[in-house]
Amino acid sequence: MLEHGWAYGQGGTALKGKYLLQAVTCGGSAEVYCSSGRNLHSVRDFLLPFEQSARLCGMTYLAPFIVHGTGNLKSPAEVEPHARDYTALLEALRDGRINLDKAATLSWLNENPATLIQTNDPP
Repeated sequence: MLEHGWAYGQGGTALKGKYLLQAVTCGGSAEVYCSSGRNLHSVRDFLLPFEQSARLCGMTYLAPFIVHGTGNLKSPAEVEPHARDYTALLEALRDGRINLDKAATLSWLNENPATLIQTNDPP
């Protein structure tokens, strides 16, 4: 899929400057996705090969959008806040209103979305 000369390497600039954003759902809570949790690693740790591939291709890797505890979401009303956050993040990314420096430091993008999205309101 990531062919030398197209995605990376000599002449491989097709993906350069583009963003890589992953949306991930996890049945387990955030507490099980850490060094002291049952999985011993964060979700972001599990995604390191994707992050490295993005770097190889000259892409900007964004922290993933993660919804933890999806096994406990029983109704559309419980899913709605996550869908709303995801939509807001995608729209802000499209409109150039994401604080990319902040996004690079988070474990997951929806960890604190209010700090990422910049408004276009006049000061």
